[in-house]
Amino acid sequence: RKAFHAHLLAAMGEKYESHVKKRGVATVARTIQSPIFEWVVNLVILANAVCIGLEVDSDTWSDDGKMVLTVASHVFLFFFTVELSAQLIVYQHYYLYFGWGQFDFCIVVMGIAVEWLAPLLDMSGGALNGLLAFRMARMLRVARAVRLIPRFKVLWMLVRGLGAAMHTLVWAMVILVAVIYTFGIFGVEMMRGTSDWGDEQ
Repeated sequence: RKAFHAHLLAAMGEKYESHVKKRGVATVARTIQSPIFEWVVNLVILANAVCIGLEVDSDTWSDDGKMVLTVASHVFLFFFTVELSAQLIVYQHYYLYFGWGQFDFCIVVMGIAVEWLAPLLDMSGGALNGLLAFRMARMLRVARAVRLIPRFKVLWMLVRGLGAAMHTLVWAMVILVAVIYTFGIFGVEMMRGTSDWGDEQ
């Protein structure tokens, strides 16, 4: 995450220094760049992922339990909306120049459309509720958990290592499939030959 902020600062250049001097922007910048705020965001993302998992089995919950999950969902969405707004206030449109910024923006906008706009437009029930796209849009909220990967160095190193080894793993899989296929044909032919020999006896 620090590297992401460094890229943003490099992209803004001297504009950042003049921009943060504006009234209120410096306070927002110090807040979103503080380690405490980073950990708060991490904990909120984890809590949001847990609530989404609970929502999957919410059909067996009581009405009070469902209400708690609904309220929690709106609270989480409000928090992420405020966080995104703070990032845009500090980094302006430069925040959307990079992949993580675009990812955050898409997830938040999709959440606003599904959780807030759809009910206002009377689109949350009926035909739309039965659409696979609507349900998938709700479940994509769990994609926020992906943001946690770069925040943990060991986990990020593991992901990058798997990505770098993917080419080798693909070819290893091809070789395994070829070997299994070859020996499968060989085994079938051997058993068929044994069966034919037994019939002749």
